[in-house]
Parts: sequence; C-alpha cells; structure tokens
Amino acid sequence: MKISEEKGNNIVIKDPRMIYLIDYWCKYFLKYKVEIRYIYLYRKPQEYINSIIRRDKLKKFEAEGLWLSDNYQILKFLKNKNFLSLGFEELQNINNNLLGHISKFLNRKINYNKQLEFNRFYDPKLIRSRDKVNIESNEIIDLYNNILKIPTQARGHKINLSTKINSRIDYLALKQNKSLLFKLKKMIYFFKSLVRPFYTNHKFKL
Repeated sequence: MKISEEKGNNIVIKDPRMIYLIDYWCKYFLKYKVEIRYIYLYRKPQEYINSIIRRDKLKKFEAEGLWLSDNYQILKFLKNKNFLSLGFEELQNINNNLLGHISKFLNRKINYNKQLEFNRFYDPKLIRSRDKVNIESNEIIDLYNNILKIPTQARGHKINLSTKINSRIDYLALKQNKSLLFKLKKMIYFFKSLVRPFYTNHKFKL
C-alpha cells in the first residue's frame, strides 16, 4: 500500500488489494466529508497472470483465480459510481490527451514536463511479464473483453457480472483452499506485506 499527502490536502491511496478494505475507507472518508475519486487501473490478464506466477511461484489456476476475483470485486463495487478507467499500457505510453483526462477527473493540474521526463526515463522493455500465457478460462476472456469496452471516464458500467463468473471464482477459491502449499504461500505473503515498508520505497504518510 502507498499513502501520500500532497499540497491542497489531496490524499492518494494505492493498493493492489484495496478492494478488500474499500468499505472501511469509504466509511472513514464519508465520516470526515472527504471527496473520493476512483481510478480503475486494469492489466491484461496474460501479463498479470505471468507476473504473479513469476513473483509468487503460484500455479496457473491460482494466478487466474486472483485476476478474476480481484477485477470482479472491483467492478462490482464500481457498478454505480463515476470512475476513470485506464489500461496499464495506456500509462506506459501516456500522452497529453490522457493526462488531460486524468487532470480534469482529479480536478488538479498535472505537470506535463515532469511526466515527459518520466516517460524518457521509463523503459517498458524492463517489464518481464509479457511472456505468452494461454488463457483457457472463458470467464476471464469474457470479463476482460467487457472491461475494454468501458470508456475512459465512466459513469458506472453495464458489464454483466454473471453468476457464471461468480461460480468460476467459487470453484477456483475452493481448489486453492484445498492446497496446503497455497495456504502456506498466502501466509508468507501476508508476513512479507507487514515488513515490506521497511525494505522498499512503500510509504505510509498521512
């Protein structure tokens, strides 16, 4: 998780598992009358799954379950909310037009020159998660194709979060929970998340 405060009392919260704590955060912000703006950043399932397999040494079905479950829960939450929908590749190849969208949505100025400096510094070739992974789950393919149809600035969405997708998530979760190795990896990942701020650039600041 990364929490940072900048001038103008803007607080940015970023966490891949944010969706599991979102209800708590919403209640907290509403209590203190904080305006919330949501940005949904999605990634190609092939890249996400390959990245998780490399990083956490998970089996393919486990990584598929994480992508499907995370995005399903996020979209379920955003169903009737205004949000900005961005693909990971769009941020890699960001331009003034997209920066304008983000700036308008957040109602704050973005330093274009600094962003251009970042673009020159950032090398997309460093990403190692683009090896081909065959996606066999129709539910993942269906959900991702629908995600691609969401406009950049969305007022809710019309994706049909079908019981078929929900059933697939339940099936994968059940399969994962039967795996003692998967449970052990989850425990290790949990403890790593507790100590990560001490050895990475993850910051907690309010």
